[in-house]
Amino acid sequence: MNLDTETLDNCSKLLKLLENGNHSQDSTLNGTEHSAQDSVAYGKIISTIIAIVIILLTIWGNILVITAVCMERKLRKVGNSFLVNLAISDCLVGCIVMPVALLYHLNGESNLQM
Repeated sequence: MNLDTETLDNCSKLLKLLENGNHSQDSTLNGTEHSAQDSVAYGKIISTIIAIVIILLTIWGNILVITAVCMERKLRKVGNSFLVNLAISDCLVGCIVMPVALLYHLNGESNLQM
């Protein structure tokens, strides 16, 4: 079994990291630098993008419901007025609550203290 020096160096670096138990340090494996802070940052970026897409879809979908009921005469019934009220409240949640929750998720603390 032939092991080249690069493989041995990578193994020794990995063993040192495991022995130290310090996963926040930068480690160089195969010429690339990895750290736990980078993975947390990437996770926050991905979760932020997903949350923004969900917020936009929430607002857009509820605006479509409100527009459809208001524009189409066949849909102007008493039962659909409850759906319009629900769509309005969902729009408010998408405009007010969800962005504040996203900021709380990103900062890890609430800036809205009374």
